[in-house]
Amino acid sequence: MHYFAYNGLTSECYVTYNCVNKIYVAQAGGISLRGKESSMDLWFWIGAFVVLIVIELLTVALTTIWFAGGALAAVIVSLCGFNLIWECVAFVVVSALLLLLVRPSVVRRFNKRRTKTNVEAIVGEEVRVVTPVDGASYTGRVVFNGMEWAAKSAREGVSFDVGEIAVVARVEGVKLLVNAKEETVC
Repeated sequence: MHYFAYNGLTSECYVTYNCVNKIYVAQAGGISLRGKESSMDLWFWIGAFVVLIVIELLTVALTTIWFAGGALAAVIVSLCGFNLIWECVAFVVVSALLLLLVRPSVVRRFNKRRTKTNVEAIVGEEVRVVTPVDGASYTGRVVFNGMEWAAKSAREGVSFDVGEIAVVARVEGVKLLVNAKEETVC
């Protein structure tokens, strides 16, 4: 046990070692500071954080950044002196919260100007009917950008004759569901 003086007051200071958790505990004036004997898990979390950030910077896909946040939380928990179990809990909880709560709004914000490609680009476009189209089967045919597609009416009972212009409501596999040109696209 050691004594030290601060502002004329004498306070007791001592350090204990917990063999089970391999943690040093220093107490002075009712304040307790904990320190780990081994910092391997701390370095693991720091390494994981750096690797996940580098992967995110290389891919820019908003996939590993959430786990990097979890690794950072584990670093903080490790610095506070908690054991590996609590560090893993912090990693999982923070990663899950970031992934579920923050990711959707960030993805919406960064993907505003995403260009529709392939099938997504067809929805809302005009097509010309080349074989009569009805709502019962995919026996009708339409042409879009020079390619012929199987089609049926998106609304039961609505049909289209050859030469009419329709609008693609949605795509089901390689088949188009079409609406009349005046109707709102679903």
